[in-house]
Amino acid sequence: MHMWKYICWLMGVDERWLCDSERDGRILLYQMLLAQTPPDETSAQLGRALMADGLREPWARPWRVRFESARHLSVTRLFVGGRGTRALGLPRGVIPWYPLLSAPFTFAWHLAHRVTPGGMQRAQRLGRAVQEHLTRMRFGSVQPGLGALLPE
Repeated sequence: MHMWKYICWLMGVDERWLCDSERDGRILLYQMLLAQTPPDETSAQLGRALMADGLREPWARPWRVRFESARHLSVTRLFVGGRGTRALGLPRGVIPWYPLLSAPFTFAWHLAHRVTPGGMQRAQRLGRAVQEHLTRMRFGSVQPGLGALLPE
């Protein structure tokens, strides 16, 4: 909760919305969930746009586009369920195959890095390299940075 509180503070979220405990955060999240309106056509437009994000990259080969789209749909289906995918205008009948297939390998990979000497540092270096690769792929030579804080 401290990390999320700090991130929200950096983003300029009003301090009354920053929670100190997980219990307070869950209560606030539940209250916000109760106040949300049901999805409408704009939700479906956003869902379709997010599904297409990254699939138009010049580096993307047709087989890669199909795989990434199916993988993304699979993970989305796990988190939002069948009703959520319908509300977002996403294809029906998708099963969460990717999380089910990748979970044992992901668990083994993280466990191996946790128990081997220097494994955590190696995992951090690999993770950072992937972040840098994705940033270069997404932004090219432009150096993304944090926006200036708005004056109060």
